[in-house]
Amino acid sequence: MKRIVTVLLSLTMVLCVSLISVGANDTPLRGDADKDGIITIMDATRIQRFIAGGFDVDIDEAAADADLDGSVGILDATRIQRFIAAMCDMNGDPISHEDPAPAQLDAPVITKVETNNKGAVIKWNAVEGAVKYRVFYKTAATGSWKKLADTSALSYTHADAAYDTEYAYTVRCISADGKTYLSDYDSDGYKNTRLQSPKLKSVNMIEGYVALSWENVSGAGAYRIYCKGGEFSSWTFLGDTDINYVDMANEIFTGNTKYSFTVRCIDALDGERFTSGYNSSGISLKYYETPEIVYLTNSNKGMSIYWSECAGVAKYRLFIYEDGKWKKLADTADTGMTVSGLNGFTVYRFTVRGMDKNSNFITPYDGYGKKFTFYTSSNLPHKYSFDNNEIKRTLAAYISRQGIEQRSTVNENKLRDCLVLGYTSDYGENSDYINNNIIDRGKYIVDRYIKMLKRNNVEPSDLYFYMNSKSENGTLETVYYIELYSK
Repeated sequence: MKRIVTVLLSLTMVLCVSLISVGANDTPLRGDADKDGIITIMDATRIQRFIAGGFDVDIDEAAADADLDGSVGILDATRIQRFIAAMCDMNGDPISHEDPAPAQLDAPVITKVETNNKGAVIKWNAVEGAVKYRVFYKTAATGSWKKLADTSALSYTHADAAYDTEYAYTVRCISADGKTYLSDYDSDGYKNTRLQSPKLKSVNMIEGYVALSWENVSGAGAYRIYCKGGEFSSWTFLGDTDINYVDMANEIFTGNTKYSFTVRCIDALDGERFTSGYNSSGISLKYYETPEIVYLTNSNKGMSIYWSECAGVAKYRLFIYEDGKWKKLADTADTGMTVSGLNGFTVYRFTVRGMDKNSNFITPYDGYGKKFTFYTSSNLPHKYSFDNNEIKRTLAAYISRQGIEQRSTVNENKLRDCLVLGYTSDYGENSDYINNNIIDRGKYIVDRYIKMLKRNNVEPSDLYFYMNSKSENGTLETVYYIELYSK
């Protein structure tokens, strides 16, 4: 026969929690260390005396193993004490202080748990009628729910959450005095692992982009990149990646400006949950623009090369590509230079790099460079017609609007410059693509050239132009150019 004795809670002392007699199969009552058929404070006391040794204490070790870990220890006594005090059931899970009163409110739902530099932040929805919440956690090590904190807010930061350890969190509604549970709870909980902040390795300027790298973080679904400096007054989102490096286009940066970068772990690409903090100082570099050769011109004096001015650069070094490597030509504080002694109708390649006042390189450089065919007055192929009517018509109209007159005959003795607009091999085989890019490049070069004229007190109306094109000897490549003559 089975007997069930009602739980009695005295105002002065909890005498016992339950009385369950052992059935016919003699299965021990879990927690009944003294084998008297009920669970009382004496069971916890007997276990403590048994552990302490020196006492002739007889216990039922199978029943005394309250936490079912296969041995009798102080945690079994603690589990029995918490059970008697109605803090948890024999499995260690929290129970209502007013058992068997039903839950009055909806169970809170955790909406997100994410990691920042202060710990793991648990957030949940508001429950109508709730005035206070109790937050619990458990890990594989604890095995059961542990109280974390009570709060009237809708979030709590678990500052002591260990790194690289999976936690489960759950929340219950409680009374204002914290003595009564007013809702049920999610027994599975919301899981989160607090990851280490990514360790930043390096940031460098490379032709066309800024390269940032960091150490991999085990467990990271992806990484989110942030930048601060220049127009970015605070940490600003740049993008996500699932690898431990990123190349950022130069276009988003301003020359002669210090930038800092940092990285944070997220749950997935385009994710909504952070799983780590971040290095709040970041890793920094002083960014300088890469000098860009914007146009090259020919005259009887040689080939003139002009490049973009880069903020913070004290001087520039011009290189020429010969014998499979870049060779120094000269240094200058200007943004242009004329190179003499070149062979007519020969293709050359040039690149430029910026330096500080002590001749230390501070900018990247164009590794391929800009190529250009050198012409002299004796070999300029002005006897050929401009063989692309669309390019000819569009650019002729544009140049004329800038104040330079077009003529169909020339005086070779008054040749001033030859502006090469582009090569077909630069743009592939598609004719529309060739036309559009050479037209755009031509407009850009003409604009820059007119600005250079005005800096030298030369008006566009002092010149006239002649349009031309020429197929390079022995190749399928066509060069498009205009000749400019003094009136």
